[in-house]
Amino acid sequence: MRYLVAVVGFVFVWFGVALIVGAVVVGMFPPEGPTTFVGINFGNYADWRNVPGTTLGLLAGLASARASLEHGRKRDE
Repeated sequence: MRYLVAVVGFVFVWFGVALIVGAVVVGMFPPEGPTTFVGINFGNYADWRNVPGTTLGLLAGLASARASLEHGRKRDE
């Protein structure tokens, strides 16, 4: 059960951080053409503005999942 919670938490944290950081980066460096999707974007429309949010979101999601797994392990003992 705690692995399921860790995976779901990882996804939520990753997308949340990617959206927030992506919005800040797009606010600082607005696109010149049509609006871009803010957050995680690996498709043909991948933009350099999505890289900081995706990377920081991935790292924050990993830290969140790891913390929830360690917390569950300590509680089980």
